[in-house]
Amino acid sequence: LSLDSDLQRAAEQILGASRGVIIVADPRDNSILAMASSPRYNPNELRANLGNYILDPGRPMLHRAIAGFYPPGSIFKVFETLALLEELKLSPLAAEYCPGVFRRWGRPWKCHKPSGHGRVNMYDAVRLSCDVYFYNKVGIQLGNSRLHKWATEFGLTTKSDIDLPEEPMARIFPTPETVRRWTQGEMINLAIGQGMMLYSPIQISTGICAIANRGAVYKPHVAQKVISPDGKIVKTFEPIATSTIKASSANWDTVQRCMWEVVNAPSGTGRRILDPESNFVMAGKTGTAEIPPHTSHAWFVCYGPYENPEIVVTVLVENSGHGGEIASPLAKKIVDVYLGRVKLEE
Repeated sequence: LSLDSDLQRAAEQILGASRGVIIVADPRDNSILAMASSPRYNPNELRANLGNYILDPGRPMLHRAIAGFYPPGSIFKVFETLALLEELKLSPLAAEYCPGVFRRWGRPWKCHKPSGHGRVNMYDAVRLSCDVYFYNKVGIQLGNSRLHKWATEFGLTTKSDIDLPEEPMARIFPTPETVRRWTQGEMINLAIGQGMMLYSPIQISTGICAIANRGAVYKPHVAQKVISPDGKIVKTFEPIATSTIKASSANWDTVQRCMWEVVNAPSGTGRRILDPESNFVMAGKTGTAEIPPHTSHAWFVCYGPYENPEIVVTVLVENSGHGGEIASPLAKKIVDVYLGRVKLEE
């Protein structure tokens, strides 16, 4: 298997009893280095405790990494950024004014910062996770059909087809044709990864791998080869590239720079993963997916090193709060284990 035993053990320890997911992947071919879903169950006790596992409100038998579906929140903005650059030919330096609220059709949509972010360009909007910028640029100017197109480019409208059982079909992307009571406001919600938009963590991880490697969409996989008892290689499994996202080199540079600023700029929402003394520079994006009246889901996605990515980390913690506060510190622990900075608990 492609799994790294230390990373797998670390992911399970870091999640602990929380409800959530940690996926670690190699963006060069989307091989899975670790995949933890919590809460878990003991397969040795499955027969004796099956009834308890099924009735457990924590749903330990749900493989959240491949079969859990969640609104992506602001991590979806990194996929939208490439769409804006390619479709609208936006300059990343073109500014939009954020007063803290976006008014359209006689009603307000709030930014997560009530006082507003002032004038923000694309780099600012991703770094600060400004909602008003994306309400206007995506919700009004880009529109549903082009957003759907780019979600498809990143593999977000089909299942990942990972080589594991029980991955369900992908949720239908919300469009006027697929939603019975479509309203203009639905598109505004989709612009910040909210509304009827739902993705599995493995779908998100696959999309982030494509950003890290600048356009190659690979099927995620855990199988590498079959070895006979006498040590002979019976079969090998080669990575499968399903598509290539065509975009200009300058636009890939911009998307990656936006994610770099989230982690490395002074006002970035993902600075909790930053290690100023390390040469292993990370880029990432925070996300806080609201599911009222419940506490929000916390997301964090990242890759590194920035110049030649070799690891992508996707973290989701259900009903826990803000992604920058809750999920990004867990990603940092995974990176620390990957780099050998910390030792695992025995």
